[in-house]
Amino acid sequence: YNTKMKFINMLEGHTKLINCLLAVDTNVWSCSNDNTIKVWNGTTGELLKTIEGHTGKVFSLLYTGNNNVWSGSWDKSILIWNVKTFKLLGENGDENGHKDAVSCMELVVSKEGKRIWSGSWDQSLCIWSPSD
Repeated sequence: YNTKMKFINMLEGHTKLINCLLAVDTNVWSCSNDNTIKVWNGTTGELLKTIEGHTGKVFSLLYTGNNNVWSGSWDKSILIWNVKTFKLLGENGDENGHKDAVSCMELVVSKEGKRIWSGSWDQSLCIWSPSD
């Protein structure tokens, strides 16, 4: 096995620590304690977009299919973004949602359909049925 890696580039853009990376098509999404999501060209490293919408640290990203990325935050919300336009499509954070930071998410696909699980600092798991 070849265990050596070749360094290519170091990218800067976030102003605080980075919590998660997500590859979607040829782009890479990153989220940070600076309350932003950034979208990078996965080949060149060019910063394509800075997405703002959360009012707290962004901890997690999940691609759910149908051109949607979900982001989970310290602000207790899950925001839904279009991967082509980077526009906000919706928010999950109603009275049935988490009472503290959303720290992780996972997509489960079965014959019954898609379910998205989210975990929180409030020690709870929520299960969501995406409308996409």
